[in-house]
Amino acid sequence: MKRRRNSQRILYTNITSFCFIPVKDHIFKKTAGLLVNNRSDIAQALSLNQDNGIDKDCPEDGKREAIGMPGGGRKVEETPAIAAINELKRETGFDGKNIQGLFIQPEIIIKYQGRNKRKIPFEIGQDPSYTLPPKHTAIRNIVCTFSGGVDWEGSNLQQLLHTVCKTRLQEGLSLEEIQSEGLYAWFDGISKNELESLNIEELNEISMIGIFPISLILRIIREGFPEWAHAFYMSHILRIAKACQIMGIMETEFEEVFEKFESEGGTFVYTPYDQATNHLSKITDLHIH
Repeated sequence: MKRRRNSQRILYTNITSFCFIPVKDHIFKKTAGLLVNNRSDIAQALSLNQDNGIDKDCPEDGKREAIGMPGGGRKVEETPAIAAINELKRETGFDGKNIQGLFIQPEIIIKYQGRNKRKIPFEIGQDPSYTLPPKHTAIRNIVCTFSGGVDWEGSNLQQLLHTVCKTRLQEGLSLEEIQSEGLYAWFDGISKNELESLNIEELNEISMIGIFPISLILRIIREGFPEWAHAFYMSHILRIAKACQIMGIMETEFEEVFEKFESEGGTFVYTPYDQATNHLSKITDLHIH
């Protein structure tokens, strides 16, 4: 008996842009990355007193709180690159410079009652087939990762973080610990004037900003994403690692950690950005069957 094709289709295609910003600061011996802490979808809904389809009584519903690269969904009028620049500005207060596409990662997200249940990565131009269970829906999500720079030296954020560094040293934290774990500021722990000086628009979405050493990213992957690293999005850790590998930042070390990650059953599907630009404008709905 032949299986009947399910006539359900992808509900829509979403394009998300993230921006990896390497930073050179004299507090760190090597390169650090500019990262932000994202509030959970539930926290965002509660802070705005809005109904965004999230079950506020279910802690697992929607995006969880974690640290990752600045970025977000592309608006209709934006290109993926413009979305990366705009999200960087909204979430960090910085104007992006020399923004360049690194790679894209298409995925099918299977949802049940609005909750993400499964992600199926695929290579651009090779949309996968999938059996869609009853009451499930699917969207196509195209994640674009960019790199760029900001005017870091003398910025308000640099000055604030240096003040935070002095405070933590006075509290007994060693410089080596700061260099290992990162330097960051939670918004509820700084003054209103300090917060306003950062010019961050999306305070309902972001609750912390800081610079984290690339060596920390390496450590997380080498240790197999230990429990303490749950504060970071695993997907962002891998994207940062791939970005560093492409950009030649600690290249040998990243070759080793990716080999280890893949030897243990991990997969990282991506397409170089310059090979995918033609496909981005040709994405159409596909049947799930």
